Amino acid sequence: MIGDWVVDGDENARVTSLTCDGIIETTRRISNVEVIDPIPITPETLEKNGFQQNEMYFICQLDGDFELWYYPHLGSLRYEYNGELIAKFPDAMNYVHQLQHALKICGVSKEIAI
Repeated sequence: MIGDWVVDGDENARVTSLTCDGIIETTRRISNVEVIDPIPITPETLEKNGFQQNEMYFICQLDGDFELWYYPHLGSLRYEYNGELIAKFPDAMNYVHQLQHALKICGVSKEIAI
């Protein structure tokens, strides 16, 4: 998706355009889908983006009573308002671009820093 963080060759970059024939333009260069890799979600990335680590999860307080809960051992994300579940992404969220997609689906306008 445009705006996704990826590894282009050996550097982090953002996707700026896509074509149906596998050509991807990033902030680094014009590439082919075969040389683009996902960026794993790490504790450092989460902390850099406002998540606080607990024993079992990371939590990020958003505006008001909105919160994001990330469970690294499950690769799952919860989006809550005032303790009530709004959305749940139950598994296989291990990469930054997946987190970006989940935030977009939830209407969260949080920019992810790498």
